[in-house]
Amino acid sequence: MLHTAHDAKLQFRQAAHSIERRRAYLYIEDKFLKAIISKFGFYWMPMLACMLVIFLMSNTSSTTLDQVKEGTGILPQFISNILTSQYFVHPIEFGVLAALTYRLFRSYKTISTRVVLSATLAWTISYAILDEIHQSFVVGRSSAISDVGLNTGGILASLILILLFGHGLRALIGLIKQ
Repeated sequence: MLHTAHDAKLQFRQAAHSIERRRAYLYIEDKFLKAIISKFGFYWMPMLACMLVIFLMSNTSSTTLDQVKEGTGILPQFISNILTSQYFVHPIEFGVLAALTYRLFRSYKTISTRVVLSATLAWTISYAILDEIHQSFVVGRSSAISDVGLNTGGILASLILILLFGHGLRALIGLIKQ
């Protein structure tokens, strides 16, 4: 009888230990999933959303742009001219994309600043080239290498501003994240 009670006690301890290990595993798994979801939502989604907005703006036909330039009564004429000017729109949209891409790559703590800058430049300039290729297939639109130059100017300006004022920007992002 003592032998069976001892076996039962041993089995109970093994079962409790197994449950405790499983609970710890679930906690680790849950923490890992939360980290992935928060990183995706906080870092990846804004960059992907910006890329989608750029794609949709590039997909706009020339007739729609002409209607906006003429002013449909919603915006004053000078504002619609500014908002449809490629010299204004291209650098802004790709500057924002560069900032969001830099922020994403910077979130991986083990990557050096030099690698982050190189990866950001490569990613955003590649997307600028792909955007111009995409525009060549849109009715009434054309692609031009000068647009890639404008996009690259916005990218470089954004990265220079980040390098100059980056510490304050990281502090602001830290406050927002909390």
